[in-house]
Amino acid sequence: MFRTLILLVTVAISLSSCKESKPENQIQENQPVDTVAVSTVEKNESETLQYQLQGTWKRVDYPYSRYEFKENTAKLVSEGQAEEPQFNPYTLTIDCPYGDVTVDVRDGELILGNARFESCETVRIENDTLKIGGVDREYVIQYVKK
Repeated sequence: MFRTLILLVTVAISLSSCKESKPENQIQENQPVDTVAVSTVEKNESETLQYQLQGTWKRVDYPYSRYEFKENTAKLVSEGQAEEPQFNPYTLTIDCPYGDVTVDVRDGELILGNARFESCETVRIENDTLKIGGVDREYVIQYVKK
């Protein structure tokens, strides 16, 4: 009985003294990350990818197009758009929350969901290149950090 009490006290002290260290550039816990997280792994992947997405990305094959990410919002700016581009909230998940779309998510990849347009695309960063593609895998657009 005494040993159990000592063990419980030791575990409690150990847990209360643990601090999670985060690099300064990492997303703060109070900063919202819109995800439909089904697991800790998915949440960690979405937070990491959201952090990597921040900033402006210039399209590789078309100089008049860029994707801008600011916190948990994004906007696509391209020549000839009918409306003035605006920052819209996005989600990073492993499933498309809109419609009956099934996506086979690959390693290092998540689904970028846009609530305003109720659309989804695949998204990943490889070798400093942002790759956004259709969930049907029919296209991939590449961007580099500006």
